[in-house]
Amino acid sequence: MHAGRLAAAGEALARHPQVHGVLATGGPTNPMCAVFCPDHAALYRFHTEVLGPLGVRRAGTAIVARAVKRAGVRLRPLPGRVSVGRSRLEACAEASRRSARR
Repeated sequence: MHAGRLAAAGEALARHPQVHGVLATGGPTNPMCAVFCPDHAALYRFHTEVLGPLGVRRAGTAIVARAVKRAGVRLRPLPGRVSVGRSRLEACAEASRRSARR
C-alpha cells in the first residue's frame, strides 16, 4: 500500500465491524489488522470487498484457531457470572452474513 493511503485505509478498517484491531507497522506488512471471520467465505469476502478497494495489493493471512490471552479481553466469563448480550464473534458473523447478501 502506498504510504500516502495508510491513514485513510487504517481509519476505514477500524470502522469495519469485523475488524478487531488495526496497527500501522513498518515494512512489507503495513498495515496489520486482526479480523474476525466466521468462515473461509467471509475471509475471502473481506479480502475482495474490503481490502481490495482500499488499495491493498497483497495480504498475508494467519488463521488463529484458539486465543489463550488477549490484552484487555476476558476470554472466559468469571465463575458464577452469566454473560449478557452477544459475543463479538457472533456480532461479526452476523455482519458478514449481511455483507454476503448484498
